[in-house]
Amino acid sequence: ELVKSSENSFELLPVPCLCEFLLQDVQNTKRPVLLKRLQGILLGTSDSSQSHEIVSYFISKMSSSYLIRYKALKGLKTIFNRPLEEQCNEDWLLVDLVNIPLHTTVSPTVCSELRKALFIEQSISLLTAYLIY
Repeated sequence: ELVKSSENSFELLPVPCLCEFLLQDVQNTKRPVLLKRLQGILLGTSDSSQSHEIVSYFISKMSSSYLIRYKALKGLKTIFNRPLEEQCNEDWLLVDLVNIPLHTTVSPTVCSELRKALFIEQSISLLTAYLIY
């Protein structure tokens, strides 16, 4: 509701709210603006706390149920402009995530969350990427 009523003023909304809206399957006219906002935060160098919030939001879902993991993975691939059809391509983690400007800030959280995900993930390509990371 917050995102829908925001009139494209996404700067005022909390990052978790923006991330959750991105995970919704609803195709919406605000989605491209929302995506651009999240990409700007994550790929920018200005606010490490917001970058950390975005990465934490999605990565923490990697140790949840299959549907939640799938949506989080889809969200990350969307933010990093990765084709969703590439099932076994984990460049979003091994290339894109490690190349964000504030990677050293988010890396401890990513490692911690991926350790949890190792116990639940069933995809060999994801497990391999988690271990390599």
